[in-house]
Amino acid sequence: TMIMGLAFMNAQVTTPQPSPASKVTQMVGLTDISIEYSRPSAKERKIFGDVVPLKELWRTGANSATTITFSTPAKFAGEEVKPGTYALYTIPMDDVWEVFLYNDTKVWGAPKELDKKQIAVHSKVKVDKVSPSVETLNIGFNDITDTTANIVVQWENTMVKIPVSVDPHEAIMKSIKTTMGAKPTGGDYNAAANYLYKNNIDLKTALNYINKAADLNPDAYWVTTSQAEIMAANGDYKNAINRAEKNIEMAKQAGNSAYIKMNEENIAKWKKK
Repeated sequence: TMIMGLAFMNAQVTTPQPSPASKVTQMVGLTDISIEYSRPSAKERKIFGDVVPLKELWRTGANSATTITFSTPAKFAGEEVKPGTYALYTIPMDDVWEVFLYNDTKVWGAPKELDKKQIAVHSKVKVDKVSPSVETLNIGFNDITDTTANIVVQWENTMVKIPVSVDPHEAIMKSIKTTMGAKPTGGDYNAAANYLYKNNIDLKTALNYINKAADLNPDAYWVTTSQAEIMAANGDYKNAINRAEKNIEMAKQAGNSAYIKMNEENIAKWKKK
């Protein structure tokens, strides 16, 4: 009986949180960017100008402050940030929002006043209107490239996009050097060649790498399509066209119309050179 009594004393009622916690992580280039926030819902309330007052500092979520973590140096709203975790605060207005990254992440909610020494970034982003209305606050990523993305905040009929960017070039070049000095696979040669080619870096080395990739994967027409393109980038249009014609035959056998079209367009372009 005593044991049962202790169990009842220690029991706790657990119910769903009205603003459940959420975490979203996105890799941009070679950088992991994670956002942790709580997601309130409108529940038939007017949000901006009421639940969230305009021209006042907002935690950009519910409960504890929303945080953003960067695994490498990055740019947030055009300003440099070091790797680490920051609180995200905003001041919503009708046409623009002020956005802040704040070094102190231990404040519950939003501080009454920001300490200027703790502000890592202070910028402004424009407001877009969206329809239909977004019931639950949503923060995520969109418009993602190898080096850029937008952090998108949406609630009710309001959306703001905060640009982030990274520069993975140094890390990629280091990775290529390390991998090529070990035991590279055909996939490694292909990836390295395409990175050099697409960024117009040392096209002769790119050709050397893609030739090795093609030797290791002679039936991979997606690799030999890159081979033809890198041949052309080095000025060898004759061999590029010959290679592309073979690629078309392989792509036809595989039933891949996208690669047939790609090689046909390349041949037409190179014959004009």
